[in-house]
Amino acid sequence: MIILVGGAKSSSGKTTFIRLLLKILPDKFTVIKVTPSDKLGDKVKTDISVLSKEGKDTALFLKDGAKSVLWVHGKRSRIEELLKKALELSEEPIIIEGNSTAQYINNGTLFFVKRENEQIAKESSKYFLKKANYIVINSEDEEQSVIILGNKIKLNLLNELKSPSKSLQSFIINLTKMNSGIE
Repeated sequence: MIILVGGAKSSSGKTTFIRLLLKILPDKFTVIKVTPSDKLGDKVKTDISVLSKEGKDTALFLKDGAKSVLWVHGKRSRIEELLKKALELSEEPIIIEGNSTAQYINNGTLFFVKRENEQIAKESSKYFLKKANYIVINSEDEEQSVIILGNKIKLNLLNELKSPSKSLQSFIINLTKMNSGIE
């Protein structure tokens, strides 16, 4: 099973949503963080001393229950090749963060994360949204309970991260059982 997590823009809640998945199903997933960048060089990083560096999303994934973490970064023209290499190094089930991944992975479950009333401007975000199986609406309402209607999930991600609701836990566990037999 491969879960792809994309979003409207930075700070929409992609990393928090992945952390929530890891909290609900600890020690099950490999997480691949994808960062298109001309400045970081073309690489698949697996070095735990780099990945566990405080302040990095990869460190949060490790802390919150990822089985392992890889960080893919490079020029947009090289992301597909680097992602394939990362997938060869990974064991399923896998969670991949990054909008650009939706063009290369056709057998995944896609979650698009956005803040309530957030506008979607980036082309990669629009493309990911079109392909998404589920839309996660990150509400800032402190009292927001989890609402799951069809393919839309409305919740306050930070509150859920502190204490995942039974309804969300049940939804995620049933979804992963259905798609891969994860228990």
